[in-house]
Amino acid sequence: MIGKMKTIRMYEFAVNEPDDIESSGFGPCIGVAFVTSGGGALMHSNDPRMVTGDDFLAGIESLISVAERAQISPVVFGGAPDEDQATTDETEAARRWLCNKLVALGFKNPTLHSCPTVDSSQDVLVSSSDRRVSIFTRVGGFRVAPVVIAF
Repeated sequence: MIGKMKTIRMYEFAVNEPDDIESSGFGPCIGVAFVTSGGGALMHSNDPRMVTGDDFLAGIESLISVAERAQISPVVFGGAPDEDQATTDETEAARRWLCNKLVALGFKNPTLHSCPTVDSSQDVLVSSSDRRVSIFTRVGGFRVAPVVIAF
């Protein structure tokens, strides 16, 4: 059931958002999403090591208890491979950095749902009311079956 909707754009994030959250255009960008007892969390960044990541992680640390974090496996998505191998390597390094930071904050190991190909992108919906994260992937312009993770 979708209630009020908040849209997160690149370089934005939400933590413990009571409304449902959406964001689109994850391809080269990396995202992380999950649902807590206080609401949804979602971050959208092209490189969380440089922009948005530290602020998002600080928000998590201050708003979500260590005990609750220990029960959550965040979903990390986006980060499509690039035709340029150096860009792909940087995307992988950013994804590893984000996953390592989440684990260091006490989360379970993240679940990865990366973009599969150069011509793929993803949109995400975090439903606080249904306690789900849905990832919608397009490959070559065609939408494939969504991945839905319950929290």
